[in-house]
Amino acid sequence: MSQIKLIRLKLKSGLLSELQHDTIFGTFCWRMKEILGEEKLVSFLDLYRKGKPVFIVSNGFLSSDENTENVFFPNPQIPYKYKSESRNKSEKIVEFLNYKEKKKISHINLYQLNELLDGKSMDVNIKTVIPKFDEDLRTSVEIDRDTMTAKKGKLFSYAPKYLNKYLLNVFIKVLDTDSYKDYKCDEILSETFALGFGKKKSSGYGEMEVVEIISTFEGFKEPESSTAFITLSNYLPSVDDKIEEGYYDFHVKYSKLGEELSRSSNPFKRPIIFFKPGSIFKTGVQKEYYGRVTKEKEITHYPGIVQNGIAFTLRIKI
Repeated sequence: MSQIKLIRLKLKSGLLSELQHDTIFGTFCWRMKEILGEEKLVSFLDLYRKGKPVFIVSNGFLSSDENTENVFFPNPQIPYKYKSESRNKSEKIVEFLNYKEKKKISHINLYQLNELLDGKSMDVNIKTVIPKFDEDLRTSVEIDRDTMTAKKGKLFSYAPKYLNKYLLNVFIKVLDTDSYKDYKCDEILSETFALGFGKKKSSGYGEMEVVEIISTFEGFKEPESSTAFITLSNYLPSVDDKIEEGYYDFHVKYSKLGEELSRSSNPFKRPIIFFKPGSIFKTGVQKEYYGRVTKEKEITHYPGIVQNGIAFTLRIKI
């Protein structure tokens, strides 16, 4: 039986990287290597390669206050279908227009998500302020590492994201409690965020404070059985998932290697197609997890490097 945890984070500096689950997992692995050593990390990753993941992590989601009901998730890709074939044409038009209005909503709160998980129609009359990042355009100049002076004509811009009163929320689904404790995952997850996350963390970006770790989060109201799931993280399908039908959005991710490998002669990973959070899939099997990690040298020519596409999923009726 899996256990869901919730890590609540306060952003203390600008953020230059999306809080996506595979980036969180990759940063976690680098921290594990520093704390427990390379041998322990290799044995940890071997569990994922063998289809025995210790835990699964979601993308990061904003909340408007400390109430977990006000965590906001991407509006799910619910398929459209008529409620009854006997309805007349005008009623079907009204029904379809209502469906289109619901699809315009970018994010929904926990209550609305639970309604959809149970196969109910989403309540669109809930009036809430959807939190969002503030952006600040910055311009810097590239430094010549030989002379330690500014290079002429080498200006570049970037836009760090900031949060004032809002929190970031990351969900953890623990699948192997004993291994989770053995690999000191709670400790390393805290270090993952506290030491800086993503691009330019050495310059102070991506610094976060762990406000709270809810060890048992019971806010998700999943149906007991379902032939479909919704993903709350990036998702890389596996043939073992036996996907029958999907309602989804996707993006192509162009990642870079982390830590010391980011300074190598070729720090870029190969492009990878991920299905986005909010995507829904019908499947012929009900499992604790869906997705896979990449195979050896599938994502880069460096040995031992993998990309985690095992998704944080919830059962849903559609």
